[in-house]
Amino acid sequence: MYKNEHDFMQFFHANHPPKDVSVNINTLFEKWNKRANELKNLYETRDSEKAFKSMCEGILSFLYALFITNGHSIIKVDIHQWKEVTKNFTVKPVNTTERLNFIIEHPTQYHSFVQLNLLYKELIKKRAVHNLRIK
Repeated sequence: MYKNEHDFMQFFHANHPPKDVSVNINTLFEKWNKRANELKNLYETRDSEKAFKSMCEGILSFLYALFITNGHSIIKVDIHQWKEVTKNFTVKPVNTTERLNFIIEHPTQYHSFVQLNLLYKELIKKRAVHNLRIK
């Protein structure tokens, strides 16, 4: 069955805020690396239906990482206002809004997985550069 933005919104509301609000950003990145390997295997076998939950978890974790990187509380993540809030973030990948919007609209497409994986990699790099500059 085709999954879309509405399905992701339902997932978001069922899983936010997280039970542990003291989320560590390094843990988010480590979990994504494991999840990305699982997702890669699912897409290789063309099982995008099973990929939905992991993709939604990955999208939500990316939003958390983006907020934490920019000094915001993950409790304040509002899925209906994320575009407005993140447009003023200084540490973020190029075209984050457009890319993440596509991913949210098409959470089970392979291209969404590729873009989400790239967003994670870019955020890790941007965060590292930012941390070096503030030291």
